[in-house]
Amino acid sequence: MPITLNGSGTITGVSVGGLPDGIVDTDMIAANAVTAAKSSGRKILQVVNSISSTPKTISATTTYTDTDITDSITTTAANSKVLILGSLAYDTARDNNDCGARIRLVRTISSTSTMFFESNSDRNVGFYDGDSSNHSRLYGQWPVNFHDSTIGSIAAGTTITYKLQARTENTNLSEDIRINFGNKVSTLILLEIGAWL
Repeated sequence: MPITLNGSGTITGVSVGGLPDGIVDTDMIAANAVTAAKSSGRKILQVVNSISSTPKTISATTTYTDTDITDSITTTAANSKVLILGSLAYDTARDNNDCGARIRLVRTISSTSTMFFESNSDRNVGFYDGDSSNHSRLYGQWPVNFHDSTIGSIAAGTTITYKLQARTENTNLSEDIRINFGNKVSTLILLEIGAWL
């Protein structure tokens, strides 16, 4: 088919794939013209975040306890994944002995809770004092950076809640873990990532 300039600003006769490679740049694409199928859906659909400065003490227990660092996100598309970012402000101590604590991240969907990450040692979460000759308090910010790709198939409009829990490594000698003491702040940031189509 011959290519025709019809005088009204359009060209006819161009077949699919008939333009040379590289001739179409981003300036030629209308805003929001690329469908999810063409973009593979891999984009950030929304971001929610929570900030907590409320102090809390978890004392001498090997039972995981809520730190009150939590946030929820309601998906805007089907089969999305979630990127979890943030940090937990903590300190821990034990009378004249080793001290440590453990942390886990819990995901809840439709009242069903799943342990998403759990440290299997106090040394894995960044706070452990091996000096048993004094009473020292360890301070730090535990980073949260996980890609929750294990959610499975979920519908748009699904609410997903994430929360951080903590426990002490030992149950004696006044061991504790304190959250947000000394004007410190903890955060949790949730990013909905579009499904790979």
